[in-house]
Parts: sequence; structure tokens; C-alpha cells
Amino acid sequence: MSERRFSLLVILCLVISACAGKFTPDTSLVSGALPANSAKLTIKRTGERLYDAGPATVEVNGKKVADIAADDSITIAIAAGPTTLAVYAPAHPGKFAVTIQADASRSYTAEVSPRAESYIPVAALGAFGAALDAALNENTGAFKLRLVSASMAS
Repeated sequence: MSERRFSLLVILCLVISACAGKFTPDTSLVSGALPANSAKLTIKRTGERLYDAGPATVEVNGKKVADIAADDSITIAIAAGPTTLAVYAPAHPGKFAVTIQADASRSYTAEVSPRAESYIPVAALGAFGAALDAALNENTGAFKLRLVSASMAS
């Protein structure tokens, strides 16, 4: 095997192993009772096949809280008040964000799923299509986020 092929094989193995890793968020914020003036937020990612090889990076109020793999979830405590949830794929331009009014002592569940609308520009024009989609639309990227429930915290 030539040195060039061997180098390419090593690089390919490193890339594949990086994709297989899973970020484990610190969920210690939700051990036991909620802190005063806080709400509980569960973020679930669907198991859909589109974009399932990479993580969905989740931010709360501009701060990264987790990289979530397909069919996985996290639960964290968030401060009561206006809260912006955002999701993006590190290797894909664009970000999808929603704002909620979090009330203390309530539980919220948000769902992260693939944004199928992003696939057509990428399939047609590659990275240029993804960048064009991100430049032309407000909520873009590989994933979308929606609030699916709100209830009293248990």
C-alpha cells in the first residue's frame, strides 16, 4: 500500500471515529428538586435517518448545553423568563431558534428533528446550497426545534 493511500485510510478512520463519539452533557442541574426560580427542560432528538450521523448541538440563551445524538435526550434546569433555544449542526451552516417564556416550577419538552427543507439545496448545490439557504432564510440549518409540551414540574 502506498504511503498516500495509507495516510488517506488513517484520516478516514479518524473522521469515522470522531462521528461515532457521543457528547455526554452535565445533567447534574436536575438531580433532585429544581433550584428556586427554575424550570425543567427536556430536549429530545428524534431517530429519523436524515442527518443522523452527526450531533445536533443545542444552545440555551446562546450557551452550548449539549451535542445530542439521534434518538437521545437530555434534561436540564433553566432559569425562569424568556429563554431562547437553538439547534445547529457543527458542519452545516445555519441555526434554528425558538423563544419560550419559561415559568418557574414547570417542565418543558422540546423536540429536535431533521429540517428536511435543507436537504434539497445541499443535494442540488452542495456546500454552496447550504450557505445560500442559511443566507436567505431566518431559521435554517440541518435541524429544527419545536416545543411539544409544557406542564407542572414533577
